[in-house]
Amino acid sequence: MSNSAKILSITNQFANPQVSEDLILQSRLLLNLTKSEAIDQGEVEESLRIITEAAAAGLDIERASVWLYNSDRNAIHCVDLFEKASGLHTSGLELKAADFPVYFKYLGEERTLPAHDAHNDPAFSEFSVVYFKPLNIFSLLDAPIRKNGITIGVVCCEKIGQLRKWSLTDESYAGSIADFVSRVFVAKDRATAQQSLQKMNENLEKLVEERTQQLESQRASIIQTAKMASLGEMAGGIAHEINTPLAVIQLMAGQLTTLVNDGELDLSTVKKLATNIETTTVRIGKIITSLRAFGRDVSDDPFQKNNLKDIVADTLSFCDQRFHFSDVQIEVSEIPAGLELECRSVQIQQVILNLLNNAFDAISNHPNKKWICIKAWQDQQNIVLTVTDSGQGIPEVVREKIMQPFFTTKEIGKGTGLGLSVASGLIRSHRGTLSLDTTCPNTCFKIIMPLKQ
Repeated sequence: MSNSAKILSITNQFANPQVSEDLILQSRLLLNLTKSEAIDQGEVEESLRIITEAAAAGLDIERASVWLYNSDRNAIHCVDLFEKASGLHTSGLELKAADFPVYFKYLGEERTLPAHDAHNDPAFSEFSVVYFKPLNIFSLLDAPIRKNGITIGVVCCEKIGQLRKWSLTDESYAGSIADFVSRVFVAKDRATAQQSLQKMNENLEKLVEERTQQLESQRASIIQTAKMASLGEMAGGIAHEINTPLAVIQLMAGQLTTLVNDGELDLSTVKKLATNIETTTVRIGKIITSLRAFGRDVSDDPFQKNNLKDIVADTLSFCDQRFHFSDVQIEVSEIPAGLELECRSVQIQQVILNLLNNAFDAISNHPNKKWICIKAWQDQQNIVLTVTDSGQGIPEVVREKIMQPFFTTKEIGKGTGLGLSVASGLIRSHRGTLSLDTTCPNTCFKIIMPLKQ
């Protein structure tokens, strides 16, 4: 039929009052389907029930059903069959392509398959004996369901008991019904994809969280390793720090014993020796206390106000004797007594000790005078602390790498390569910076931290 003939046929149909009423009903039913949340959300079972009932009502037929291809596309199975007389929905029937080859060929080629006389229609004649006669079906209107250009099934509209001449509006309506079925499965695919994406996002977030925790744990382990490496490097110095005052205590205790044995006890001498013993034991206790604090994980400790002069003094208690026995002179500029820093004091000690150890390693074999100088001052809202040694600076080729993890210029077994990178991270956790002062003729590292966190 030409386009002009179709237009004329439709015009003639509209002149028929019954056709106009049918068209109004079909339009209203289609409008209701457009408002269905079940269809938009891809709820297949509920949507197909709504759609098949709308097909039966709009076409005034007794049976309306939806059939879908199986995965091999060699059969279609009924996923919903509505029978208006009983109001029941059933499913489960199957039709195989091997049994109905002609019909399956038509399914892939037509928009709709109207059979006014189903028993004698070439597309449906294969069903006459096995399907139509047992169910008293006279007329049939099928509309293939297509998704993404591929036929995935068919909407089957069946007239029982008498012949039915399908109008063009009926064919259009059946096609629209098939489009709504397609819309259901598109929505289902979209919902499945969204759920899959959401699950992937949740899994990704979980993996990121787990990886973040792993990295944080590794970071804490690296920091602890670096601390222990620093302690190991200064172990010999610590022995001197403790053994020297112990030897002093032993010597003074021996003097007291000699005085007792000789009967030459003098109160002033005893008092002097006792005072020296007490002072020395206090120093040993301070070193041990500092060691305990230094080895403890303080990453979760709160920031507190600490006197910078005390932080420097406590740090030097770890290495005074080591540096002394290696002829390394420690110079500490006068740090204002009231200069306070809001920080985790142990972490600042760890950074200063790392810089001192690095400086010691760099100059311990220096042929000339060996010295390390510590300076600290307040600059506007910041505290600045520098550790400078008598070395001739760091080569330019090394400067860009010294803050990188695992980079070290020390020989194997003498450095972890973690010191400066960890130290820099600790200072960043205090909203400060650790950098190499390239303007200094010697090797100078500068720490800048805000007074308040």
